[in-house]
Amino acid sequence: MRYARVILARKFGMCYGVRRAIDIVVRSLKMGEVVYTLGPLVHNTSVIDWLSSMGVLMERDVTSIDRGTLVIPSHGVGPEVLEACKRQGLKTLDATCPNVRRTQQLVERLTRSGYQVVIVGDPDHTEVKGLAGYAGGKALVVSSAGDVRGADISPRAGVVAQSTLPLGVFCEVVEALKARAPEIIVNNTICAATSKRQEAARELARQADLVLVIGSETSANARRLKEIVEEEGTRAELVENARACELVDFSGVKTLGVTAGASTPSWVIEEVLARMSAFGEENEGAVGMADVERELHEGDLVRGTVVKVGQDEVLVDIGYKSEGVIPLSELSTAKLESASEAVSVGDEIDVEVLSLEDKDGNIVLSKKRADIEKAWERIMNAMATEEPIEGKVTDVVKGGVVVDVGVRGFVPASHIGLRPVRDLHPLIGTTIRMKVLEAEKDRNNVVLSERAVLEREAQEARKRALESLKEGEVREGIVRRVVNFGAFVDIGDGLEGLLHVSDMTWGRTRDPKAIVSEGEKVRVKVLSVDRERERISLGLKQTMPDPWQNIESRYPIGSIVTGKVTKLVDFGAFVELEDGVEGLVHISQLSDRRVAKPDEVVRPGQEVTVKVISVKSADRRIGLSIKEAQPEKEKEDYRRYASRGTEPAGPTLGDVFGDLFEREAREGKEDK
Repeated sequence: MRYARVILARKFGMCYGVRRAIDIVVRSLKMGEVVYTLGPLVHNTSVIDWLSSMGVLMERDVTSIDRGTLVIPSHGVGPEVLEACKRQGLKTLDATCPNVRRTQQLVERLTRSGYQVVIVGDPDHTEVKGLAGYAGGKALVVSSAGDVRGADISPRAGVVAQSTLPLGVFCEVVEALKARAPEIIVNNTICAATSKRQEAARELARQADLVLVIGSETSANARRLKEIVEEEGTRAELVENARACELVDFSGVKTLGVTAGASTPSWVIEEVLARMSAFGEENEGAVGMADVERELHEGDLVRGTVVKVGQDEVLVDIGYKSEGVIPLSELSTAKLESASEAVSVGDEIDVEVLSLEDKDGNIVLSKKRADIEKAWERIMNAMATEEPIEGKVTDVVKGGVVVDVGVRGFVPASHIGLRPVRDLHPLIGTTIRMKVLEAEKDRNNVVLSERAVLEREAQEARKRALESLKEGEVREGIVRRVVNFGAFVDIGDGLEGLLHVSDMTWGRTRDPKAIVSEGEKVRVKVLSVDRERERISLGLKQTMPDPWQNIESRYPIGSIVTGKVTKLVDFGAFVELEDGVEGLVHISQLSDRRVAKPDEVVRPGQEVTVKVISVKSADRRIGLSIKEAQPEKEKEDYRRYASRGTEPAGPTLGDVFGDLFEREAREGKEDK
């Protein structure tokens, strides 16, 4: 039985963006959620079938989904779809590939800056349709340089590419555009992982008689790998799974190359390789698995298993003909005394190939460099998705702090906490969550912000609290600011509402500072919530008993009470009986005589005795009378004066001596 030599591509299989999308779905399923995807999550039938078997539902239209969690696919969607999800009230999780998301943001910026956006790619591909949406539907989509020649090109153009586009095609389109657009901004947005896989496929084609490309027909990435192999003059077969290998003609094949698309899961690749092994044993002269080789190159990132841990080095099985060695200095970015501080036997780790052969003939590996590479991938992803990243504060330097995020990062002092921090040294050794503001790998520069994360979380908490806040709810609050029209009260959860002066007390007041002061704790009632404008109206008096309740029992008709004049109007005077209760003394009830103006009888601030003559609790009105509350003697005196015609302006001789004259007259009569 004769076996062919099988070579695996240097780079192949599932990329980070696809793994991330699948992880998001799996996490949601584990939380017990009903999960939907908008179209296929990734372009691989095996993955879609596997997700379907786990209960994931796929819909093509947002309006068909009315519950559960919707996961946006890895190739992204346009803003109009996200807006539709928002209108539908759907909970969404964005699994858009970070590379695609960066391109979407770039398209938005170019459009806002007045550039015509030119997208190089397949106009029917979901990713390209989504990108066009971020240009407001004004993008020009071209698939080749020939499409440029007959197109209407703006003098100011910005170019982006579909993530899986061949670099050569992109370069040809750019050259064609340069001849048409005086001002052009070129953005090579082709995924770096895709480019590496395509170059590895090209290298593989030069060594093999036949190359199997494992992937789905629906995957543009897998189809492109097949095209690249065929461009090198080597036969290529696209196989979706192990069963499809049975239809491939392996006769005459001495060297077989194997690669896989970026959406192809590892289990499908393993099944294909296992099936070929069995197929080789069953068929004389066909392919077997006796000599499967992985081509190694310096700079490759590979995964291996720790098989031995020494004092100053580690042996790792990377599936090659010999084990690799990691020197102590290449184990970690941290200073280590022993290799056992970093790894243990059996650990699976990612390593970078430093050298295929040192002076002792060993493959030299570096875990530290692989960790740094992964750290940069994590940092760039965090910057693209605006997701927080964790890091430990290691040092305080001029202007801020140094953090370890896999690489050295810097947080300016102004971006620590929500409020200025005077002493940063207590932060050393603590772990903080940050947003990536800047990331330049070639300059090893990472700038982060803790404040941005805290502000975003505070805003999200405020939004949730605002959604749950109900009118009529009573909250404990703290007065933060007192202004001439009221006070702003912090009611917790990041919410602040306005306590208007009219809602501070049942009584009459014009000065809020007379009722509340800054820092004072108060109980307030939520009067209204405007969620769209994020405005909350609060009431203080509404938490106190309404003084108009049972008003009839406290102020029955006919009762004589004392009050203070608060306000004069043309038709009478308002008298405060207690805090929040005022009654009106009509001008006709101010005095027995005719009164032209209320200030002829009373003045503001004057205490008066009044009689309750009417009570209307439903209308919050009390009618009062000053003249009916006068003592009987005063009434008689007044009637006496009134009977003389015109009331005297002042005391008369009769008022002073009248009784004396009458008494003397009586005594004279008696003497006679």
